[in-house]
Amino acid sequence: MTQLYENSPPIMNEPLISVIMTFKNSESFLPETMDSIFNQTEGRFIIYAINDGSTDNGEKYLRTIKDERLVLLSPGHVGLVKALNMGLSLVKTPYIAICDSDDIYLDTRLERQLNFLNHNKEYILVGANINYFGTSSKRKWQIRLPNEDEDIKKALIKGLNAIVHSTMMVRTEVMKKIGGYDEKYYPAPDYHLFLELSRYGKFANINNALANVRLHKTSIMTDNLYEALLKYEESRRAHLRPGYGSTRNQRESLLYDKIFLKLRLIEFKGVTYYRKGIFYYVNNYLLRAFLFLLLGAFISPRRSIVFISRLFWNN
Repeated sequence: MTQLYENSPPIMNEPLISVIMTFKNSESFLPETMDSIFNQTEGRFIIYAINDGSTDNGEKYLRTIKDERLVLLSPGHVGLVKALNMGLSLVKTPYIAICDSDDIYLDTRLERQLNFLNHNKEYILVGANINYFGTSSKRKWQIRLPNEDEDIKKALIKGLNAIVHSTMMVRTEVMKKIGGYDEKYYPAPDYHLFLELSRYGKFANINNALANVRLHKTSIMTDNLYEALLKYEESRRAHLRPGYGSTRNQRESLLYDKIFLKLRLIEFKGVTYYRKGIFYYVNNYLLRAFLFLLLGAFISPRRSIVFISRLFWNN
């Protein structure tokens, strides 16, 4: 008989979902995250937890969990993309769910997403809305995403966030067909993944927040901002023009488009200021939050109405 996490709902059948979770120095967040996963109303899952070179006691904590659904991998520091693909290579279930090691998931997340995909065969991927939260207050900031396939894909083509990677549930068959994550698009491998998957079926987002996404200082770092922008644009153009980026001349054409990239970089910076504003808001630094949100609105005015309005919706 399968040994289960304390207070977990009973498992009636073989696993249907493989949960892939990479972790690195998440010791202080892992207990809440693992509680939220093991206490899901849908218990037919297996978790592949991949330690990407942690230097804290996160792995030691996971080894204390007595549940046979947890598979712990310790390859050393291999990088995010290789760690995700390592988990993907072990999957034998029909569905894959991605979880982050510092987030908290509503107990119905897996059940609702599984039911959606089971009843909508033309859909290959489903995400969900999220709540951002911090560590210094009970404030939350809800992110509302497009729900319908057409709206999601239009947003993706524009380079906008339309799927939160850590809320994704996807059909394994399609995920393996595209070969998983492509390391050459790091630090934006999830955006490239979404564009590749979009060729094979429909997307949807559950119109409720099914994950609480933790904002802390390391989650709002912007060290790779310009590199991420280049990978976003390379992915987007390759999707619009198959074969783009496959030769040296095509890659150089992206780099020579300096005016466009400069404008996009400014907008990217505006988004990072919004993200910092949300970080300060959920951690109860309201003056700093207002200043960063205002700065973000000035730099990227087309997003200002949506972001500022959310400040009043989420008290």
